[in-house]
Amino acid sequence: MSKSADILLVCGEPSGFVHLENIALALRNQTNNISISAMGYPSNYIDNLIVDIKDRASMGLTDILKNTRFYTKSLMKLKQYINSNKPKIAVLIDNFEFNALLLKCLFRNYCNIFYFIPPKVWSWGGFRSGILKRYCKRVYTIYPFEEKFLKKYGIDIRYVGNPFINKYLHIRESGNEKNANIIGLLPGSRRSEIIRHMPVLLRAVKIIRRRLSSIRFILGASSDIRGRIEEYVGDDDGIEITDGIIDVLNRAGLIIVASGTATFEVAVCGIPMIVIYCTSPLTYYAGRVLIRNKFIGLPNLIAGREIVPELIQGRMNEERIAKYVINLHNNKYLYESMHLELLSATEEMIGNTINPYENTVKDILEKVGLD
Repeated sequence: MSKSADILLVCGEPSGFVHLENIALALRNQTNNISISAMGYPSNYIDNLIVDIKDRASMGLTDILKNTRFYTKSLMKLKQYINSNKPKIAVLIDNFEFNALLLKCLFRNYCNIFYFIPPKVWSWGGFRSGILKRYCKRVYTIYPFEEKFLKKYGIDIRYVGNPFINKYLHIRESGNEKNANIIGLLPGSRRSEIIRHMPVLLRAVKIIRRRLSSIRFILGASSDIRGRIEEYVGDDDGIEITDGIIDVLNRAGLIIVASGTATFEVAVCGIPMIVIYCTSPLTYYAGRVLIRNKFIGLPNLIAGREIVPELIQGRMNEERIAKYVINLHNNKYLYESMHLELLSATEEMIGNTINPYENTVKDILEKVGLD
């Protein structure tokens, strides 16, 4: 190549940046003759930061509406870049609500569009699958069940490996020897999740502690959300706040976890869990009309049946959470059965040492003839 190829990487929320940066690194490792522009955070691997996402975490309809001004300006900047620079490749990462707004502009500018971590088509059905099929040259998933499902819609999709597997194998292989009297809390990383989940979790903690006096609680909070968590947790609550998910997975024998990627990480470790989630009424009722799947938790989706309880929206209350926790804690057979079911459901992905980012980039470069 005599002229460097322009590559656009887009993630519309902070939780996707770890993927964007690793894809950028993989691009640097595999080819030199490129220029990388992005919507994300500043990084040594990015030449041109078009939009800095800073603290704009969102999930669902109302959260995006609250940040309308930010996303509208971001969309304008990205479209201006696309129209002016006509990037050869665009890799859109997760966050379909925002990324979908770029697809037509990219397509009109003859860009090769790739999607890393597709929208939850297995929940939302044919509408989103049709968009992916029309605009995307290829889709890359980190879950094998998504590959099987999306192929039914005629989507060119590849399972490229899962980035979370290897760092949790030592916990999985340590067996089910954690302290049954330590309960982990993973309320989610988005501001909206913390706001909706923390008050209910704190009330559940009080109920559980009254009925199981020996129980201790640890809450995983990475540095970027610790301040928000500490707004809710006081000294009298008796909850230890620890740095992120790893310490929780190493120590807790049972975990209450918000639906999302963390449920998969807990499942890989084989730790029994209760999945919770509460979103805005608008998002929830829109979902009731559109969502086609009866599960939202990744362990249940991977298994194809319910192996962990899901307490969603109105069913997520302190009494019900406490009831499930106490039942799992006291019923050794139920606890051990869930542990074994989780290990079995995730067995297919264990031992796959593929680097999903290197694998994705290699395939993209071959697909567009830049290898």
